[in-house]
Amino acid sequence: DCQIELKVEDIRAYEHNPRRANNAKFAEIKESIRSSGIRNPLTVTRRPGEEHFIVEAGGNTRLLAIQQLWAETGDPRFRKLTALFRPWRSESHVLTAHLIENEQRGEMTFWDKASGGVALKARLEAEKGRTLSLRHLEEEMKGLGLPVNTATLAHYLFATERLRTLGEVVADLSGLDVKSMQPRLNAMKRYAQTRASLAEADLYVTVFEPVFRQVVDQYRQEQAFSAAEVCRACEEALARQLGEPVAQVRSALDALTRPPQTASETPSA
Repeated sequence: DCQIELKVEDIRAYEHNPRRANNAKFAEIKESIRSSGIRNPLTVTRRPGEEHFIVEAGGNTRLLAIQQLWAETGDPRFRKLTALFRPWRSESHVLTAHLIENEQRGEMTFWDKASGGVALKARLEAEKGRTLSLRHLEEEMKGLGLPVNTATLAHYLFATERLRTLGEVVADLSGLDVKSMQPRLNAMKRYAQTRASLAEADLYVTVFEPVFRQVVDQYRQEQAFSAAEVCRACEEALARQLGEPVAQVRSALDALTRPPQTASETPSA
């Protein structure tokens, strides 16, 4: 590690930053840099074979602010900055550093965390040359300083694989929403397979995703989202698809999602 002085145009934001939403405090941060400069140096690294540097562990917002100030004012104070340079390690290392930084600042939505976790899984698998089970992924992430349990990782994978059609709604999607939706949608999947041999991919394309698109239209008007209402709408759409009363479908789904009774809970004769 060493400190180096760089022109602001020689540094680029990390393009795979898991936090997608714009920083709500951008204007405040920009004015702080205008008056006092960057107090905490950016950490940068450089991929092998590339000439430009990238932000290595958080700092995309500060970089954008000082680049804008340089473009807008031409003030020499904003032309260069002192950064901490760290030699390149790996793509997974840089992604992990940004995940940790954003998590510490509390700046990520559930969807940001899910997308970042799934992206890290892909990076690690590419670097290791093998597929990682959820248990192995949990161990790898814990070793990198990202303690995430397998249940949460399963929610990440389900959300990113099956709920993308919700589009801009995912900004309001919480971990609790996914925790409630996943078992109900999975129960509908099992019921559809039993009643009509409907494969999961076909179920989503023909039944669930049209509902999701309607949810997006409603969200644009009302800026409100309810996981329970989405599940109810999916149940109604599934009932229409199967030609069955919705009450019958819901009764069957309740039975599929009901926890099994233990011997001590079984009523005596």
